[in-house]
Amino acid sequence: MPERTTEGEMSEERFREEMESILIFQQDILQAVARGDPERHLVERVCTLEEQLVPGALASVMLFDRKRQLLNVYVAPSLPKDALSKLENLRPGPENGSCANAIYSRMPVFVGNVLTDSRWKNLWSFAKDFNLNACWSIPIRSGGTEIIGTFALSSFASREPNRFQRKILEVGAHIIGIIFDRSRREDLLRLSENILRNIRESILVTDEEKRIVFSNAAFSETTGFSASEVEGTRIANDAFPFFRTPFGDAIWRHLDSEGFWEGDVWKQRKNGESYLEWLRLSVMKDEQQRTTHYIAISSDITRKMADKARLAFLAHHDTLTELPNRILLRESFEQMAESVRENGTSLAILVMDLDNFHLVNDSLGHASGDALLVAVSRRLAHMLGQPDIVGRVGGDMFLALVEGAKGGSDAVELAERISESFRFPLIVDNCELFPSVSIGISFYPENGQTYEEVVRNADTAMEHAKSEGKNTYRFFHPGMNVDISDHLRIHNSFRQGLERNEFVLHYQPQVGVFSRKVEAVEALVRWDHPEMGFLYPKRFVPVAETTGMIIPLGEWVLREACQQAARWHAEGLPVPVSVNVSGVQLRRANFEAAVLDALARSGLPPEFLELELTETMLLEDSEGILKGIGRLKEIGVRLSIDDFGTGYSNLAYLKRFDADKIKIDQTFVHAGSRYQDQQGIIRMIAGIAHVLGLSAVAEGVETSEQMEYLVEIGIDSIQGNFLSKPLDVVSCEQYLFRYFEGNGI
Repeated sequence: MPERTTEGEMSEERFREEMESILIFQQDILQAVARGDPERHLVERVCTLEEQLVPGALASVMLFDRKRQLLNVYVAPSLPKDALSKLENLRPGPENGSCANAIYSRMPVFVGNVLTDSRWKNLWSFAKDFNLNACWSIPIRSGGTEIIGTFALSSFASREPNRFQRKILEVGAHIIGIIFDRSRREDLLRLSENILRNIRESILVTDEEKRIVFSNAAFSETTGFSASEVEGTRIANDAFPFFRTPFGDAIWRHLDSEGFWEGDVWKQRKNGESYLEWLRLSVMKDEQQRTTHYIAISSDITRKMADKARLAFLAHHDTLTELPNRILLRESFEQMAESVRENGTSLAILVMDLDNFHLVNDSLGHASGDALLVAVSRRLAHMLGQPDIVGRVGGDMFLALVEGAKGGSDAVELAERISESFRFPLIVDNCELFPSVSIGISFYPENGQTYEEVVRNADTAMEHAKSEGKNTYRFFHPGMNVDISDHLRIHNSFRQGLERNEFVLHYQPQVGVFSRKVEAVEALVRWDHPEMGFLYPKRFVPVAETTGMIIPLGEWVLREACQQAARWHAEGLPVPVSVNVSGVQLRRANFEAAVLDALARSGLPPEFLELELTETMLLEDSEGILKGIGRLKEIGVRLSIDDFGTGYSNLAYLKRFDADKIKIDQTFVHAGSRYQDQQGIIRMIAGIAHVLGLSAVAEGVETSEQMEYLVEIGIDSIQGNFLSKPLDVVSCEQYLFRYFEGNGI
């Protein structure tokens, strides 16, 4: 099995690629400047390189005539000529597009959808004529202060710039500003020297004998060595012992043979302080291919790498208490479960929930509630030492993993010690608080074979402890999960329900955040039971999965959803339909055939069917499942990962299954509206999705507040009762007709 790539490694790799792209971009322009290329050629080169770094973007430079108060295109290598003529004599203002607005506001202007943004009101017809959907513009300044024009990237697709793209825009505008500034006052030789001296990255130039001939201000700021201290000395002198190491010798050998070297290295400043540097070395040759100079461009990335390490820590730890989070707890469970299997012991899972915690928030405020959670976490962490582990899984709920002898004596002792410890007060904001805790206990492997199953059973036991008076603990037993008679009634009537067509589908729209278009509808099964009433999936799907009836039910849902989508398609409503897939279905050998049969019977084009899998299914690691999904993907069937963030969130598996969409679980959406720090989790998940080329969908959106922060974060699509509850076929059809007639929700 291929080695898994961690999120931290992927983030670091992206950072390295971005840093390399920026350095290469700057080096290319610097070399063009050094050659003495004409001003217009230099600016066109900046635009061309920017278009390469931001695929799908069109770069343009407009100059501001201060006397006439007009903007005109100077360079736009990829824009059609007839488009250029329509942008002549553009007057700065709040409704004349991104560039005019950037001059007007003296600030960068990033418009992700020009067809809906009022800042493009006077240019909407222009945008429609040339199919422009996004435009990001940043002022170009002369001498660092006076605005002389704008540098912009336009796009045929609606999108917001990410961090890297904003950085590229800033660098491009800065360099163009320097080009215009110096070319009007001095020759290009002075321009190149000014760029080298004022660029933010450290630059060092040596002659062919590796004797330093130039260093810029950024180099002095980073290393502590002034230009007078280093210029004229050899690069391997006492000031740079790094280059006299075997590693440094190997770098020079590679540089002389290949012409370049890049990587991160540890160096020392003049004061002895170590720092991490991203370094790119290049060789300059003359027309006879003889080495004339060596160029070193570098950046101090110590702080950024420390920030990345902090982000990696937060990816596996709760941001408030710094206890392990769901991800790390699950990884720890897998490791401890392996030890249990080898040693013949048991692994106890304790789910702990504070009793009446809401009273603290209501009476003392959320800040005091957070302080109490921190105090509780410290007390729990103090009581559990290695190899046991305790973490926070959300709200006022904590989870502990305790390996011990079979029979649960260790777990009982720990539960009693935890309960006893809360007899002593916790001091929060100078107040003595006496919280109590309800504890549910289950065991691996006695009460489940997977992490999700054992934790779910411990949570069930905790709820029973709550219902029996709180401030106590309960062990899980199977009777807690479901009432046996209810289970039997559902089981016994399942087959008849299918035969009598008692099951129906409702559909819930997924709407694009910026397009305001219905991008898909999710098919949700309901059971109109003649005796038990209208049943929702959480009532009968668990029974269906344990009895095997999920197979015929899932096939019915698949056929019905495809047939309905095909009918809508024929009526001029071409909307894709997404269908939830059970893990039991996926493991069946005929699952692929069932999908193909549903498509063939309905005549629905494969690209209008989307299969929803939970992320835990990706951990099956079955080559048969992988190949079957792969063949369905080849014919156009789309794939989304449901409830993302509640399980293992393995990025390697996302890539292997070639998913199209990530659906962020509603628990994160709801938590984000109450706690600012929780929004960081959603932002991270959306960022992961976009880096992998996936669409990010937020589920369970209930309020306008949730909608607003999700739009700001960069979520692509929304699903939830705020836009529409699940609708029966007739109501959904009316909803879709309103959309197609009105061309937007």
